Amino acid sequence: MYIRDISKKVLADWMARSRQGKFLGGPTPYGLMRVLTDHGHLIIDPETAPAVKLVFDLALSGYGTMKIAKGSLP
Repeated sequence: MYIRDISKKVLADWMARSRQGKFLGGPTPYGLMRVLTDHGHLIIDPETAPAVKLVFDLALSGYGTMKIAKGSLP
């Protein structure tokens, strides 16, 4: 019964945090970083933001994922 009770409490906590819009994943996605005071909140990483912006701009320009990944751009 103890294990079932803990499982329900953990699930309820995850559901509550997801309803609040908190980040629940494991590793932080590239281009984002966690706030030190609130690990459920993500902000843009200023060091990697230009690389992420370039990739998205190239994709919007019509370049495919393989061309972007290989770096064979004009």
